[in-house]
Amino acid sequence: MPRNERVLILPTMNYLFSLLFCMTACLLPAQGARIHAHASCRGRIVVTGDTLPLGIVLQTARFYLSDFIFYRQGQEVLRENNSYHLVDLEFPESGEWAIHTSGFDEISFLLGTDSLTNVSGAYGGDLDPVKGMYWTWNSGYINVKLEGFSPQSRGRNGEFALHLGGYMPPFQTDYRVQSGVTSSGHIHIELDVCPMFEQTDWNSHFNVMSPSAEAARLTELLGRSIRVYAE
Repeated sequence: MPRNERVLILPTMNYLFSLLFCMTACLLPAQGARIHAHASCRGRIVVTGDTLPLGIVLQTARFYLSDFIFYRQGQEVLRENNSYHLVDLEFPESGEWAIHTSGFDEISFLLGTDSLTNVSGAYGGDLDPVKGMYWTWNSGYINVKLEGFSPQSRGRNGEFALHLGGYMPPFQTDYRVQSGVTSSGHIHIELDVCPMFEQTDWNSHFNVMSPSAEAARLTELLGRSIRVYAE
């Protein structure tokens, strides 16, 4: 083969090799972390149907986590888009999702949904009213729903229903959590329900079904019980 034809072939092969390398690199997954949100009682993970201390049987447990913001050395590195996650203990996979950022050392989020979301009306996805977490336009979303049985409850057959929501003063029920955490591959958000149950007034407030001072109090107890850690 003439020398000048070889000169034309070599650049073509190099170009194809470079193109293949670029395509492979572009298909690699982005670095980031994975969120694992769940409920617990004194450090033990719980699911619906479990019997907790005090004889409480948890039949329904759903809660919103929203408005996720990630920081590094005090500077925001990611604000999650469409940041609404309905964690339903009946479906453990609902508490897991990916975060496409790395190198953060602090995380901030809401237990519940913010006022803007509530006044904007019902949405789709995890905010869809079919999820059973929406009251009406003037009451907004139920941020936390806990239902079951307690031997201390004065409800029929010991039933209780704690539907905690409200976005208008003085009964706002969104609770901001801010915690330092290393950006390892797995970030756990653990909501301990037992401290709240231990401070529930089972005589007078075994049913909380609308925005109220009691709903705000119970939400704050839950918010304070949240633990964030890396694994």
